[in-house]
Amino acid sequence: MPDQLRRVSLPNDVFTFNLIPTYTPIPSNTQTPTTTPSATTTPSATTTASLTPMRSPTPTVTPSPTVTPRPSATPTPAPLYLPLLLHERCLPEQRRVDVALVLDASLSMLEPAGDAGLPGPARSKLDAARGAALAFLDALHLDAERGDQAAVIGFNSSATLLSPLTADRPALDAALAAIAPAAQTCIACGVDAAAAELASARHRADHAAVLILLTDGRSNPQPAAEAVARAAMAKAAGIRVYTVGLGADLDEAALREMASGPEAYRHAPSAAELAGIYRGIAVDIPCPGAAFWGGR
Repeated sequence: MPDQLRRVSLPNDVFTFNLIPTYTPIPSNTQTPTTTPSATTTPSATTTASLTPMRSPTPTVTPSPTVTPRPSATPTPAPLYLPLLLHERCLPEQRRVDVALVLDASLSMLEPAGDAGLPGPARSKLDAARGAALAFLDALHLDAERGDQAAVIGFNSSATLLSPLTADRPALDAALAAIAPAAQTCIACGVDAAAAELASARHRADHAAVLILLTDGRSNPQPAAEAVARAAMAKAAGIRVYTVGLGADLDEAALREMASGPEAYRHAPSAAELAGIYRGIAVDIPCPGAAFWGGR
C-alpha cells in the first residue's frame, strides 16, 4: 500500500480508489436527551385526625309497657263421675208399686178361652183374664203398711174405672167380677183411664207406676195409632207399660210399640198361658228409682 495512503487518516474507513481521499463528514446522530417532566405529585391534604375521644352514646332506656294482667275467667267446674259401689238390692218385699189392671171387655172376650183340655168347667176368655189378674194380685204386697196398690179398668166402646188405686183386696176382687162386656175395643180409652188414675192423688210418689193392658182384638173405633200415641204419653209421664195379646186376631205391631220395651210385650196364644204371664210380670216390675240406688 502506498505511503500516502497510510498517512491519510480515514475516518470511518471511507476512502476512494483514485487515491484522493474524499472526506464526507457523516453527521453523528447526537441524541439530545428530551426530559419529559414527570407528573407533579400534588401533596394530598393532610388530614388532621381529631383526637377528641369518642364517647359511647348514652343509651336511651325505653320503659317497657306495664302489662295489666287480664282477669282469667273462672272455669266452670266439670262434673266428675266416680265409680259407686252400692250394697243395695231391690227385693220383692221392698218394692212398692201402683198397678192399673186394664182388661178388654169387648164382646169377643165372651168366646171360649180355648183351654177345654184343662180340668174344670169351660170358661170364657174374660174369665181367664180375671183369673190371671187375681193371680197377679196374689203376688203383690197389698197387706203391708203403705204397701202396693192396684186399680181395675174395663174398656170396650169407652173405659170404666171399676176400682181406683187401693190396697183393699176384696174391693179389687169385686171390681174384676163386675166387668161387663160390650161392643167395640177402644184400647186408647183404656190407656187414658189408667194413666189418669196413676197420675191422681191416690198414686204414691215412692211407688213404681205400672199399666198392664190385655186385649184379644184390634183397636176400634179409634185406630191403633191413637192407642200408640196415648201409650207414648203415659211412658213419657214415667209409667211402665206392659201389653198382653190374647189369641191370634191381634195388631201385634201396635201392642209392641205401646209397650215400654220388647220384654214388656207378652203374647198368650191361648188363655191357658195368661196366669203364668201375669205372674212373670209381677216379678219383672222394677223397683222405683226414687226409692233405690241413690234416688231418694
